Amino acid sequence: MGTPFNIAAPNLPIPPGTYTQQEQQQYRNVLRLFFNQVVSAVNLVVSNILLKSSIYTIAGSVSTAETTLASYMLEAGKLMENDGDILKIKLFGKTAANGNNKTLKIYLGATTLYTTGAVAANNKDWELNVTIQRASRSLQRVCVSGMYNAAALVSVLTSTELLTTDLVLKATGTATTTNDIQLYGWAIEYVDST
Repeated sequence: MGTPFNIAAPNLPIPPGTYTQQEQQQYRNVLRLFFNQVVSAVNLVVSNILLKSSIYTIAGSVSTAETTLASYMLEAGKLMENDGDILKIKLFGKTAANGNNKTLKIYLGATTLYTTGAVAANNKDWELNVTIQRASRSLQRVCVSGMYNAAALVSVLTSTELLTTDLVLKATGTATTTNDIQLYGWAIEYVDST
């Protein structure tokens, strides 16, 4: 994570002209407020960046086909440039009220980061939190945690995708009938390690 800026507002000059002490103070106060808001905004951006927030409509599985519920293109050279950089993905949804088997998967490139396996989750809320940390340009450390079919889960693994190429980060659902597994929301946050 970037180091927050800790800057005091400078002694602000008054533009040329004749001003009362009160006018000079009001001018300085407005500039200090603006300066402090800019520094706060910069600190927020330096700390972490929200890349893509939630889909606007519910995405659901389609019949028996593995269906992409949400995806994000991680472009080469744009993010995850430094060892220690992190992507955090939060996704959540619901399964249909039936006994059909349902499979939820998370991918980074060709690597399956997590799969629920075929589980007959009947009318269950679910949530997954995925953390991907760059260890090197060709090694990532991954932790997936959350809840699926009313059971807590944690999975820690490594991935060997090459971060110098474009990679698709995606969530998929496979089931029996349309909307057996639904994605209600998805958000990705980038945390810079420098």
